[in-house]
Amino acid sequence: MADRDKTYGIELPQLGMGCWSFAGGQYWGNQSVDDSIRTVHAALDHGVTLFDTSENYADDHHSEEVLGIALAGRREEALIATKVATGNLHKDDVIAACQASLERLGTDYIDLYQIHWPNRDVPIAETCDAITHLLERGLIRSFGVCNFGPIDLNELLGVRRPVSNQMPYNLLWRGVEQEVVPTLEEEDIGLMCYSPLAQGLLAGRYMSADEVTGGLKSSRVLSADLEPEGHDIPGLAESVFSAVRLVIQLSSELGVPAAGLAAQWLLSQPMVRTVLVGARRPEEIVSMVQAVGSGGAELATALDKLSDGTADLKAMRTNNLDMWTVPGRMR
Repeated sequence: MADRDKTYGIELPQLGMGCWSFAGGQYWGNQSVDDSIRTVHAALDHGVTLFDTSENYADDHHSEEVLGIALAGRREEALIATKVATGNLHKDDVIAACQASLERLGTDYIDLYQIHWPNRDVPIAETCDAITHLLERGLIRSFGVCNFGPIDLNELLGVRRPVSNQMPYNLLWRGVEQEVVPTLEEEDIGLMCYSPLAQGLLAGRYMSADEVTGGLKSSRVLSADLEPEGHDIPGLAESVFSAVRLVIQLSSELGVPAAGLAAQWLLSQPMVRTVLVGARRPEEIVSMVQAVGSGGAELATALDKLSDGTADLKAMRTNNLDMWTVPGRMR
């Protein structure tokens, strides 16, 4: 229990770049290493310094390896966040996994080392003992978690306080506000948001459930009828596409991209420290940076309208924070 309040921290920036797509392969499709490198350089050139990856992100190209290549010669400009996999949470395994990540990333320290998913078969105190070892040796600068719902988060807090909890959070998936944010506020833990655009829904990529393609079909915001192997519950299509239309309407009135407005809404929420945006090409990350920096005097009114316009979605799915799986992997 002595480590509970021993703090090793970093200052999290508002925007970070998620690097899962660098892995390419079956989930993301072809992704050239050169495009990934140019995207990282464009991010750095436009003030995005946080890059989030994982030892799990491996397919055609391993995401950590590609990020390490991209940051060669520019390491000191960046904050590297990576994750240890669920199967590597025994003490010796955590330490070995971290060493392997350091080698792939081509660095001698990681800025934010995160538990990717809880593993209830491994005592959290044992995992945190490994984290203490890594912190004290300077191999990692700070410790965070991902996908820790209220039960897992409170169990962790009996041993160590993380600097961040990375969760799926967007205008269409707001259960985290009721189930996790109160604890984050009490403990001053930053919220990092992944899937901020609900895989393109909030960017206006699709205007009806019938248009949706790929892995998004299995999301729990949509009906099991689209992808019955994903889950077995009705979707929220009526409320979802009403919210999408509202985002597009307000973004048009403000003269900003829908994706940027959705990200700005997240950044206006209590305890949100970082919004992680996916980008596969330089122009994608540059566009998001520019969009988040725009809006004008009417922005606050638009953000309030978005909160009110998705209030029904906030009340849904709060008993399972997992956007994909039934039963959920978060508790």
